[in-house]
Amino acid sequence: ILRLLDMKSLLHLRPCCHAFLDMVTQELHDHMEDIVTPFVPKPRAFLDHLPTVDSYIGGSAVIPFFVRDARYLANALEVFVPFLHVLEIGRHITQVQGGQEEDDFGSDDDFDDYLPHRASRSVTRYRTPAGVVILICCRYIDPLATIACAWSSLHVCYANPTFFGHGYPGMTLERRGLIGDGIGEADEVCARMRRMRNRGFDLRVSARAWPEYARLSPCAARRFACHTQPRNFLDD
Repeated sequence: ILRLLDMKSLLHLRPCCHAFLDMVTQELHDHMEDIVTPFVPKPRAFLDHLPTVDSYIGGSAVIPFFVRDARYLANALEVFVPFLHVLEIGRHITQVQGGQEEDDFGSDDDFDDYLPHRASRSVTRYRTPAGVVILICCRYIDPLATIACAWSSLHVCYANPTFFGHGYPGMTLERRGLIGDGIGEADEVCARMRRMRNRGFDLRVSARAWPEYARLSPCAARRFACHTQPRNFLDD
């Protein structure tokens, strides 16, 4: 039955009693394992390793963890890691998960402007026997800084077996998202938008594009739906 509930229902159920807390926690862990299984051959070992290196999974692959009826499969699993632990988690991917490094964009001149803009130091692509893992080395100790620089509000999300959260949960659970700065080639940005729309998400430049937000003055910040407002990962 828990597998049929959406995230909001699970979070409402969780504090009712200790038994429900344990049941919901197990369900969320199982769902997280389902999400990473297409990308790593040993999903439980991978998830158990994330908290030990202060790392999170994020990106398109993790959106279905929050929007539980989203059934698409992302192209790759993005892992956000502090620069202090990037070598350690890289060893885990190669030695435990059997991955091989394919590309390292840390020294690519084309990324000199892109990486700092995303609060990142390097982006490394690994191919495991199961799928593709993209390791994003964060510029700062806290990988949430990099996650907060995502190209859309849908992607301001993070998860590991200990912590999970979203910067824009209300809109995301409604399958809505705001576009960020759109950095990158125009064709690439448009392709990203089309991909998310094909997955059932409505992307807009401003929350005013939706009728219920259009009359909020001066903007939709009071509903946590303004892409320019200062945000906290603890906001509702």
